[in-house]
Amino acid sequence: MDQKIYIYDKERANFYSKNTTKTLFSQRDLNTRLENETTDYKSLEEDLKINFEDDFNKNLLVLESYIKCLNIDEEVNNAIYFFAKYSVIGKLRTPSYKKNTHNLFKDAILEHFNQSTEEFKKLVNEKFSYKQISEYNNLVDYSKRSELIIELMGNLVFRIFIPKNENDYFILPDCTSITERERINNYNNPDIKEIASIGIPITSKIYLMIFSEKLYKENMEEAAITLITSDVVNEINEISYNMCFTKIVCINNDYLINFINHQKSKN
Repeated sequence: MDQKIYIYDKERANFYSKNTTKTLFSQRDLNTRLENETTDYKSLEEDLKINFEDDFNKNLLVLESYIKCLNIDEEVNNAIYFFAKYSVIGKLRTPSYKKNTHNLFKDAILEHFNQSTEEFKKLVNEKFSYKQISEYNNLVDYSKRSELIIELMGNLVFRIFIPKNENDYFILPDCTSITERERINNYNNPDIKEIASIGIPITSKIYLMIFSEKLYKENMEEAAITLITSDVVNEINEISYNMCFTKIVCINNDYLINFINHQKSKN
């Protein structure tokens, strides 16, 4: 198999390939922010590198070792914690998510802008001053946000899915992972829901599911590895396809083409 990755853009309905994912889900100045009227190119990039990118392969090796020996220890639990944090910031760091969030905030503010006082208008203009250097304000550190989200999940339970058929592959969505929200903590507002489960393709052959233990009245059985059929792999990939912003990635071009053709035939 070659070293390329294969991409499908569902907005443009086209296939193409790249040699790396490094620039695939990114854009210029995506993590640049304005700090005390100074352009800050580094802090968010360093936050990503130090807390997520540098340790990915190390934790992948831990997970692969667990799959072989089935021995859960502190190192495995730390790896699960790492992948949980990595998963929940996947969507936050994408251009599409940042753009949608920015537009919601902008629309809410501008709806009342013309009827506002000059003082309020000045405040709004100051809030949007970051537009001088980036499309996004980028005020939140990824590591701090991910730690807060995982802390609210509480104890974590995990499952690993591996394709039974060697010709099956997990696809990677541009949102990195699939998260679902449930009411796992008690608040006065019953509508507040938090991330309670996470699904992420760690590799094309390893799909990791992470759950909040609060979802269950009784503790789940010991973490397990499950070999899954082609139909189940396809169901997981369909969720990734439906939840992605615009793009999905696969390491096998033929599999990706057949998968997309199957999706089109259903419509």
